[in-house]
Amino acid sequence: TQGPSSTPMFKELESKYGFFRVYETGWPKADLYFAESSSARTVRPTVLYSSTFTKALTSAPILVEEVEQLVATRKWNWIFMFHPKLSDPEVLGRYRQIADKYSNASFLGNTFDAGAMNQSDVMLCDSSSIILEFMFLDRPVVTFRNSHPGPYLIDVQRPEEVGPALERALTRPEELMREIRAYTMRHEPHRDGRCSARVLDAVNDFLARGRAGLKRRPLNLVRRIKLRRRMGYPLLKGLF
Repeated sequence: TQGPSSTPMFKELESKYGFFRVYETGWPKADLYFAESSSARTVRPTVLYSSTFTKALTSAPILVEEVEQLVATRKWNWIFMFHPKLSDPEVLGRYRQIADKYSNASFLGNTFDAGAMNQSDVMLCDSSSIILEFMFLDRPVVTFRNSHPGPYLIDVQRPEEVGPALERALTRPEELMREIRAYTMRHEPHRDGRCSARVLDAVNDFLARGRAGLKRRPLNLVRRIKLRRRMGYPLLKGLF
């Protein structure tokens, strides 16, 4: 598990069912953000725009005109980096055109680049999980119609509110940064860069201890048969 946002619940389930062990290791990907970064930061503020792929939540089609106006009129650098599953060629094409047109914008497409995260001062997003990852860097996020807004975000509802919200985020308001730190610590308190190592330690510990002291796992015949059928395995071979 990651930390306070997940461990207590799974510890209760461990105590209730008794056929598995729970280890709090931290999230391995978080090691990437808490390691020392050598990425150069620019004097000019950099906005990282990243959007989710879910049609009901993505802001990319709605904000394209507002983003272009901000690219053209504000003294900010922009990086466009979208969710790998955001594959709409028309939407991606519009942002590629903006990057081709303006020297202060770059287009990374639907990919993930840790370097782009480190180079950026603020993120513009909607409801993507990358929000939490960016906040690990102790930097603010402006969201457009976030599905679960909180005091750790600057959430806006209209395109014309994006520019002022980004300006506010770039000032790093004390109250906002305090909320960001509290929120990220709840999800990932392990800042030593050893989350991946702890996962391996947990695996080794379980292998060493085996199933001693654990109850027998439920048979779950129906679930096993469904999975075997889905994966093309023989339905009965080695089932029991």
